[in-house]
Amino acid sequence: MLFLAEFPSRSFSFAVFTFLLKTLLFILVTIDLFSDGYPGNRLNIPSGISPLVRVAQFFMVLVTVAMQEDLISSIALVNVRYSDDILNQYPGATKTKWVLGSMCRLIDGMFALAINFCILIGASEVLGMFLNFAALHFLGSVDNVAFHLAKDGYLGDHVERTAKAATVAKLPLERDGMWKSFDTIGFVVVYLACLVAWCILTVMQMNGDFSCQTFEANFGTEAFGNLQPELFGGLYSQVGNRKDRINRRTAYL
Repeated sequence: MLFLAEFPSRSFSFAVFTFLLKTLLFILVTIDLFSDGYPGNRLNIPSGISPLVRVAQFFMVLVTVAMQEDLISSIALVNVRYSDDILNQYPGATKTKWVLGSMCRLIDGMFALAINFCILIGASEVLGMFLNFAALHFLGSVDNVAFHLAKDGYLGDHVERTAKAATVAKLPLERDGMWKSFDTIGFVVVYLACLVAWCILTVMQMNGDFSCQTFEANFGTEAFGNLQPELFGGLYSQVGNRKDRINRRTAYL
């Protein structure tokens, strides 16, 4: 709609409002994701997870990328070539707004992918991870809901006409050269980038990089037999690395 709507118009304003609303919701989710973190682990990634969760994460990396409808659509737009012929039918469909609409969709898709990946790597339970993905998928469909409201006429005749035009307007496709395969290449590159990032963070997780680095213990003053609690209280810091673990548990001194 942003591409076809004339500027200024209610259709253009509605398209911009929808993009800003979805972006704001993503920002609120991002703030919440980082709110429980601490220096060295801003996303509060668990220090250890079960093999079941790790296997689920591995397969969900592909699902995470495939779920990003706006990102996939943005990659596919590389195969589409803008043509001035569309101005004969839709005077508002300028090349500037074609680029603007494509960039908004790309930003939307990348933002959604980043949030979903953070949810993925921060999961400690399989069911919890799936529930979070379902919630984010609903959030990611806000623009689709807005589009259907516009197309069904709930936002006025002008917005309805623009929405319906968006379902039939077409631009020529690139059929020569490497561009015709760029959508496939782009999808694979994004997936491999996410997979590599997941592998790196998983190795760091297994090495204890996300374990609590320091903590303070206070056992009170009441003696336990011959033990004096105050001798064991104080600040403990993580020592060594993975090789220094005791029964796969991080050691503190």
